[in-house]
Amino acid sequence: DDVSWLNGDALYYSIANDMWRRWPWPEVFYGFGGGLSKILTYGTLLAEAGFVVLVWFARPRLLVIAAVAGLHLGIAFMLKGATFFTLTMVCGLWIFVPPEIARSWGQW
Repeated sequence: DDVSWLNGDALYYSIANDMWRRWPWPEVFYGFGGGLSKILTYGTLLAEAGFVVLVWFARPRLLVIAAVAGLHLGIAFMLKGATFFTLTMVCGLWIFVPPEIARSWGQW
């Protein structure tokens, strides 16, 4: 329902809002016609939608897990009040890491 996801301004509104932002320089998102905000907004949509489908295939699995983990770590870094939820989401992504890879990381 929110048109800001369609026009690419969704992250601009959350990062520029004094109540939610932790990022000290919201001016970064004003320049270049809101280009950075559009890239991040559409990247969020792409990562979240891609995760739902691509996590079930072996080849792109680690890539989409890394993309969604990076997305949620970015949310935890940039916004107030969302840190616990986003870090919980990152921890929950370990369910999708194949056991042999998790074991090799643990032995490393």
